[in-house]
Amino acid sequence: MAGAVMPFGSYKGSAIALLVEVFAGVLSGSRVMRELPDLYRNLKDITNLGHFFVAIDPSRFMEPAQFLSRVDTIIALIRACPPE
Repeated sequence: MAGAVMPFGSYKGSAIALLVEVFAGVLSGSRVMRELPDLYRNLKDITNLGHFFVAIDPSRFMEPAQFLSRVDTIIALIRACPPE
C-alpha cells in the first residue's frame, strides 16, 4: 500500500479509520480499501466514494448548559497546553 495515508494516533487512530471505512464505505454501499482506484493517477474509473453523516443532539444526553460548560472546559485545557 505504498503511498497510502496512515491513520493518526497509533492503534486508536487505526480503530477510528476502520469505523470511518465501515460507515462511509460498507454502510453506504460504496467501494472500500483496495477496491478504490488510484484517485490521482486513474481519472477514468468511477471512484464510487462513500460518505457518512451523523447528527447528534446533545440535549438527549445532558442539559445544553452542562454540555456547553464541559466543551468550554476542554477548550480551556487545550489552550493551556504549551506549544511544541
